[in-house]
Amino acid sequence: MYAFVALTLLSAVSAGPHGTGPRRHHARHFPVDAPQMAKRGCTDGAWQCAGSELQRCTSDTWVTVQNCTGDNIVCSADSRATGCTWSWTADETAASSAPTASASAIGGNFLAVNNGANGKTSTQDWYGQSASATASGSAAQSTGGSAASSSASQTSTSAASTQTSGGNAPSGQYSAPHYVIYADKYLSQLPSASDLSNYNRFILAFWMTESGPVDNAQAWESFDASYRQQILDEYHAAGIALMVSAFGSTDSPTTNGADPTATAQKLAAWVKQYGLDGVDIDYEDMSAMNSNQAESWLVTFQKELRNQLPEPFLISHAPVAPWFTSGSNYPGGAYVDVHKQAGDGISFYNIQFYNQGSGVYEDCNSLIQDSGSAWPDTSVMGINSHAGVPLDKIVIGKPIDASAASNGYMPGSTLSTCVSQAQSQGWNGGVMFWEWSPSIGNSLMATVRG
Repeated sequence: MYAFVALTLLSAVSAGPHGTGPRRHHARHFPVDAPQMAKRGCTDGAWQCAGSELQRCTSDTWVTVQNCTGDNIVCSADSRATGCTWSWTADETAASSAPTASASAIGGNFLAVNNGANGKTSTQDWYGQSASATASGSAAQSTGGSAASSSASQTSTSAASTQTSGGNAPSGQYSAPHYVIYADKYLSQLPSASDLSNYNRFILAFWMTESGPVDNAQAWESFDASYRQQILDEYHAAGIALMVSAFGSTDSPTTNGADPTATAQKLAAWVKQYGLDGVDIDYEDMSAMNSNQAESWLVTFQKELRNQLPEPFLISHAPVAPWFTSGSNYPGGAYVDVHKQAGDGISFYNIQFYNQGSGVYEDCNSLIQDSGSAWPDTSVMGINSHAGVPLDKIVIGKPIDASAASNGYMPGSTLSTCVSQAQSQGWNGGVMFWEWSPSIGNSLMATVRG
């Protein structure tokens, strides 16, 4: 977990609000950071232009992502501006003075896949438009080598924007228990349903406020529409919901001034455009929570998100367990207040029971029964009794191995014992792991489930 950083407490003497430093889910921006794996036919993750076709190497095969046609649109595999770009981007001087593009000018012929920090594509101009212009689709500028998502107005001839589910709500009904795994480290292809036989929720990370999809969310967007549909059909037949996680520790939407309503609309549009079953809100804007600014933002955001994604779309949240505390750390109420005002629209909570201090949530008593004095009433039963969160909405979140967190890790056999204790008291929420590992992911959940 090379990009992992952990949550720390502000004080070693008495528990206080979470600091603004290290946190849990860190977007890797895989086009820059992920190792490139050599394949027999091509280098996985590489880009090329075959005439007007933008192609990406996926599992040994060059897959057409987009056909770059239209006035002043050309295919570019240049690392500074990979995608269907304006013709004048070949000249960086001309690119710096390129006219502002409109959504109608982009039409059905644009996909910025991997803008470099200095790359200039039409999406970068388009993103400056009003929320109303982008509410029907994601058009987020990429930073740090991540991708910008394509326009929802693109035609059905565009492989990258073809809606794998037609923009309709999921056909399946998903209920507790929720066995959840996140995947942020770049995957050239998604695990098969048999690889995930002990899970029923697979979450792609991340969708970010300014960048749109990055890492495996970006990979999902770049896959050919037929491959996306193949995965969805396979997962749905096995009862697995495919979701995307929004924000993560490198995104601070409230602090950065993002409008909650417009953000919810853009996120929902992307979810529907790419056929996903729901979204996970991994809100880690610690500064906003510590200053009592997060609660109102989250409530407004959640209500609009549910308005845009009515059931049976899944909407989960991934708060740290201390945000449910009965202590005085958060005068605004943190997630106790969020649940009170908007919890009816939240399907379940992937609660982070780790990185909260040595010895906290590391045994069955502190995890299930009594969390102790540092963060009172934040065990599974404490969150249920104090915050009023139903037991079937409380998902126990843990790191997949000891290297994935500073503390809070529990061996599978120990966690299985805790799960059994909670089940005997009426809990049936499920278990979440950060993050997917092909070597141990499925077997570990099998051990925990018993």
